[in-house]
Amino acid sequence: MENTGQIIPVENGAEAFIEVLNSNSVDYIFMNPGTSSGSIQEALAKYQSLGKKAPGVITCLHEFVALSAAHGYYMVSGKPQVVLVHLALGTLQLGGSLLNAQRCRVGVVICSTRVPYGREGNKSGMPAFPLHWIHEEADQAAPVRDYVKWEYELRSVETLREVVQRAFRISTTQPSGPTYLVLPQDLLGEKITEVHIPPVERHSAVISPQLDGETLDKIAGMLIKAENPLIITGYSGRNPDSVEPLVKLAELLGIRIISSQQYMNFPTDHPSFAGLGGNVYLREADVILTVDCDIPYISGNANLRPDVKLIHLDIDPIKLDFPMWGFPADILAHCDSTGAFVQLFKTIKEKASDQDILRFQDRFKNLEKEYSEKPKSDASEKATLKPVSAEWLCQCINEAIDEDTIIVEETVTNSFPVSRYIERTKPGTKYNNQGASLGWGLGAALGAKLARPDKMVVSLVGDGTFIFGSPIATFWAAARYNAPFLCVVFNNGMYNAPRMGIAQDSYSAKTGNWVGTEIEPSPDYAAVGKACGGYGRIVEDG
Repeated sequence: MENTGQIIPVENGAEAFIEVLNSNSVDYIFMNPGTSSGSIQEALAKYQSLGKKAPGVITCLHEFVALSAAHGYYMVSGKPQVVLVHLALGTLQLGGSLLNAQRCRVGVVICSTRVPYGREGNKSGMPAFPLHWIHEEADQAAPVRDYVKWEYELRSVETLREVVQRAFRISTTQPSGPTYLVLPQDLLGEKITEVHIPPVERHSAVISPQLDGETLDKIAGMLIKAENPLIITGYSGRNPDSVEPLVKLAELLGIRIISSQQYMNFPTDHPSFAGLGGNVYLREADVILTVDCDIPYISGNANLRPDVKLIHLDIDPIKLDFPMWGFPADILAHCDSTGAFVQLFKTIKEKASDQDILRFQDRFKNLEKEYSEKPKSDASEKATLKPVSAEWLCQCINEAIDEDTIIVEETVTNSFPVSRYIERTKPGTKYNNQGASLGWGLGAALGAKLARPDKMVVSLVGDGTFIFGSPIATFWAAARYNAPFLCVVFNNGMYNAPRMGIAQDSYSAKTGNWVGTEIEPSPDYAAVGKACGGYGRIVEDG
């Protein structure tokens, strides 16, 4: 045992659990309780009654909302929170939010209780229920194993601190991701007298790697020599501090930046911003630097030059949790993108000749000229359409929000007008879901608002994603915990993505019979907000 830290008196395993969360500065437990979580609930009630420090509790009426809210909290704050669910059944209810947390590399510790080993007469001090037999599974972690970085079942209350601390360390080490703990009810209720909490900094995340000197020189040399370089960013904007050094690098090189929708990786009003796709730029590039990107391009659409040089820098370079991933790269490096941008800027500035710098400056002047001559996106001609067009709606939203507003976007097939007409210029003001399990946008907005109560949070969702997001559970929590956000539903009355996946020369297209895609008649979505104490209105014209 370590001989540093604190010895804290506690009465049982549940109280020791609370103390470990305190040591990791956990703000909230996003909880959907059950008959097995009584020890933790009682420990929290005791701490609250005695005025002792403990994480706040956000009661979530659906497990999907709980994990989505913890996801939103982490993406805005960078601080991992705890999700608590009930047994194997509550674990299953997490559903697609697990995939979202995995693909978006969200630091979160998911805890599920387990039926007591002793059944009747168990050590937890809590009553036995018939469900303790019905709810037990031989391998409770099996459903989540493919979606988490690490899972473990607590076997002894003496190791509780070590187990929970390891879950936080693994979850927050880059690439971050969810971890899952099974906490048997017996052990949470088992009587102990103290818990040893060593300094948390001695058990914190691993330091992320930086580019080594040789690789750095190679990449800098390739970018200096390039005549038509291009940068593609995926999720580098998860760290808001990455944006400024990327802007400086772009202006130094006079280089175009293609950004994904997942984060605000690069200001949309900058001359170097080349949009979200940019196949024409891919075809022309002689050097492509891809940074923190899962799918940089689709090979059949990109039509890259045969002589193009490909550089891929990533905190998750070989995508171990992707069953297949094989994008080519002349240089594939494991590194922190924020540090890489700083290193590249410094090295290129040192190694580039005066003639190189003049060439870079000419390129950037051309980008500025192109940007100044480009017509500003304007959807005014669609202002009178009925129903409201997505383009005009997005332009109106853009005029109503300020630069600090946090946009949580899950509009799916309306994502293009969102990106075209809603400008995002400040780091940490735009978030999207890379995981693709729909319904994330509501819970994530709740979590974002809890993390940044001083900011306006706007959730943009399609009608399908609104339904999937358990709106009653989300809006109830927003009202209960004073975390209001604006939700705008882009109601096209259908599942449009499945329709787009059907060939245009199909029977569906020829007959207009798009089987299984219509959501008509539309429910009164505005009434859902009103039912939970909020404001709701249907807008049918511009």
